[in-house]
Amino acid sequence: TLPGYLRLMISDPERPLGSSRNWTLRKAVASIGRPEIYRMILFIYLPFLIPLTVGLALLGRYMDGQLGWTPLPGWPLNVILFLVFTAAGLLIIWWCYSYLVLVGEGGPAPLVADPCRKIVMDGPYGLTRHPSIPGKLLGVIGLGFLMRSPFFLFVIVPLLLAGSLVEKRFFM
Repeated sequence: TLPGYLRLMISDPERPLGSSRNWTLRKAVASIGRPEIYRMILFIYLPFLIPLTVGLALLGRYMDGQLGWTPLPGWPLNVILFLVFTAAGLLIIWWCYSYLVLVGEGGPAPLVADPCRKIVMDGPYGLTRHPSIPGKLLGVIGLGFLMRSPFFLFVIVPLLLAGSLVEKRFFM
């Protein structure tokens, strides 16, 4: 099948392409206050994704105990790894979402914000079709280090990644 942006161009050939000139670091920093980004956090991340991920991390800790797996190294290494991975993930997600808001002139989630009015094919979207997935993956890995759970990192995280890729491939 055709990638999403090609289907979009064929179904709406008049739809303009976004210009990367609309994205600058200064504009991206200012975009933190844009409602399109906050809607994503308030309506998707806080009520669903974050509690689900923390619950899965707790399940991972429980399974570590049931399987007799040794926890990963603790303080301060687990906190440092959590902060590094989570910060890197948040930066990637912010880059992707600010790019959609500024270049695509729409929000990152059409369910809670206006869809992009322009096709975005450069910046992070020139690298991959769903560039926020690596950022989310880094954040989830950071949580696994914080929880010190090998089961979460080596069993649950790969299943989450596979599910996310399948969902993006077949349902987006």
